[in-house]
Amino acid sequence: MKEYPLIITDMQQYLASKGKILTNKQVYKLLVKSNLINSDCSPTQWAMEQGFISVNYSFPEGLHPETKENSQDADINTNNGKMTDHDVDAVLSKMPTDAFVETDKGLSIRKQDLRKAISESIKRKQLSQAGAKSWSKVLQSLKKGGE
Repeated sequence: MKEYPLIITDMQQYLASKGKILTNKQVYKLLVKSNLINSDCSPTQWAMEQGFISVNYSFPEGLHPETKENSQDADINTNNGKMTDHDVDAVLSKMPTDAFVETDKGLSIRKQDLRKAISESIKRKQLSQAGAKSWSKVLQSLKKGGE
């Protein structure tokens, strides 16, 4: 059995907690295809710039150890200008399980489901300022890419 890095196993466990059951291999392929990690599992420059992952990794976006313990009680608008786990949860919790689709090229997320989840989270003001900014960039990127 192949051992996966923490970034993969944490994401797999997080998705499972939200009802999205994927194997570690599927999660790895999804994160690489989504440009969140490189093939060696290191965060991509883009993912770090967007605040999804930081060099000091702790899913979902690099909460530092001293911040992580208190993150449940923290104001969602404060995390040094970075997206918080609340921001990721707000969007992923709105996605149906079937939004994660196995294709001949690997695992994908249906764009329309992701766009809808992001838009709804922004509209309901369920994101931190940094989260809204980062997710808005993703939303614009998805709109540019079409269907």
